[in-house]
Amino acid sequence: HVHPDHLNVYDFSGWVSVHNGGAYNIQKWAEGFDGHEGWYLMYPYVGVSERNVPQHPMSRWYNNGNGDNIVYVARLGDSLPYRDLIDGLKTDAVANYFGALAPGSAQGLIICGSHGEVANDPSLLEGFDLHSDEQSTTGSDEMDNQKHVVWTEVNLKSNDQLRQRVAWALSQILTLVPGNINGAERTEMYTYYYDILVRHAFGNYRDILGEVSFSPLMAEHLSYLKSKSHSYVFSNSNMVSRADENYAR
Repeated sequence: HVHPDHLNVYDFSGWVSVHNGGAYNIQKWAEGFDGHEGWYLMYPYVGVSERNVPQHPMSRWYNNGNGDNIVYVARLGDSLPYRDLIDGLKTDAVANYFGALAPGSAQGLIICGSHGEVANDPSLLEGFDLHSDEQSTTGSDEMDNQKHVVWTEVNLKSNDQLRQRVAWALSQILTLVPGNINGAERTEMYTYYYDILVRHAFGNYRDILGEVSFSPLMAEHLSYLKSKSHSYVFSNSNMVSRADENYAR
């Protein structure tokens, strides 16, 4: 028999600046007030006469509690990845407090080696998950969709629209079929491949063919992964064979 919003966690940052009673009367609860621990707010339904706090009817909460200035985060005790926090809480201060920043060099870093790769910035509004054999935090359908979301966001919002269109045209010539590749849930290897086309959109076609030929995705898609020449097979096993010519054609 408690209110349905009891023990919900909210971000009151926006409400601080518009609260009729002033910012202090909201901020004081986060800082610890009147013996409280500093993480919950006592809603003054009946008011507090000794502090000149007027009565707050529940209609005030219903009208403002789910608005733009008071944003629901989670339930108290829930665990959620940093990337799933609301945008207003993706700050350096929050990331540092909960250890969401990339570890220092002494602890090691995970990098993909992409051209122009930079360190993670937790203040950015979006991020994507990595495939892991140890722990799954995102469903397979969402993992499969990540590459499409990244591509769509870049193509809709990039300033270099001509380059993006040329890259798209090249992708229809130097095609990859995800169904032929064992890695539907992986994102960066697809974005890395597409970056080859973006990077060389106005360059030399030979450079594109060179990088595409060394791409592990293309090797798996057009089946020259682990392909062996006739002379190699004959010299090692005395068998007559034909090299895979799928990509060569």
